[in-house]
Amino acid sequence: MSKYGGWNALCSGRNSADCSPWWKDLKAIFQQQHNHSSLINNMRWKVGDGVRISFWKDKWREGDLTLQAKYPALYQISTQQNHSINSMGLLVDNRWEWQFQWRRNLFEHEIGSAVEFMADIEHVHIQPSSRDLLLWRADPGGSYTTKSAYTLLKAEDRQASEDNASKIIWSLKIPPRAIAFAWRIFKNRLPTKDNLRRRHVELISFNCPLCDMEEESVGHVMFSCIKTRNLWWEILGWVNRVGPFPLEPRYHFLQFCFWSGKTLVEKRWQVLWIALSMTIWKHRNSLIFKNQIFSPQKVMDEALFHTWSWLRCMEQDFHTHFNQWSVRLKEEMS
Repeated sequence: MSKYGGWNALCSGRNSADCSPWWKDLKAIFQQQHNHSSLINNMRWKVGDGVRISFWKDKWREGDLTLQAKYPALYQISTQQNHSINSMGLLVDNRWEWQFQWRRNLFEHEIGSAVEFMADIEHVHIQPSSRDLLLWRADPGGSYTTKSAYTLLKAEDRQASEDNASKIIWSLKIPPRAIAFAWRIFKNRLPTKDNLRRRHVELISFNCPLCDMEEESVGHVMFSCIKTRNLWWEILGWVNRVGPFPLEPRYHFLQFCFWSGKTLVEKRWQVLWIALSMTIWKHRNSLIFKNQIFSPQKVMDEALFHTWSWLRCMEQDFHTHFNQWSVRLKEEMS
């Protein structure tokens, strides 16, 4: 509370040079739109002395709205917008009396809202001997636990529809390391230079090691770098397809793999997408750590071999020799 401003600062406070890395990371997680709404919606204040609770901006009444959100017109004309509950009135003869201060008199059309507003807060009891408590509604006891937050977020995540690509790759009968690699791409978990920068890893350059023209991200190094994008265009040329394709890996995968309407063909394109992505990353690492030349032709040859070997295991009737398969790619992938 004294150093950073408490939990309210997680929502609205800004980082400064004096903030610890721990606090900055906590803010970054908390302010993600999905996590932020989940956490906020499951917090509720129990009024004690009113010192810690913002009268207008915190949730302390029934319902899911703050007073600021429920009565925006009254909030706009209040001169006490940032006051705590405790500073909005006085305890007189053991009875709490509100002392509101407005910028102007109320207009006639605002009277009804003001009456509702007063009825909404008239039964609040300020208890000078008790502290305000922030309750966690996701746990029956009202206390925050990591387990309850994890359960909450996982339940909401399962309701999201964005993970179709992940479901598809986990159903493929290819080596687990290949599936795990594709999953890391979808989750942006590869140690690309933009990810290393966000984790405060110092590097001489954060540019793409293949082209040295843009900062390296998953979308760039895999799909838009001048050294790799021709690989995808070459594949599309087999079946006379054209882009453009998104740089977000999950959506690139879905758009790249679903076009023929034939289940067998679509699975082959899914396997090829994973094989080529994994091979690009492997040769990118060889360039960085072994100083080897990045050869697009070698990348394509290796990706095709991986695809062929995985298809042999996936398809019972697949007995075509690699040399024969590799010269009939248009027919095999259509």
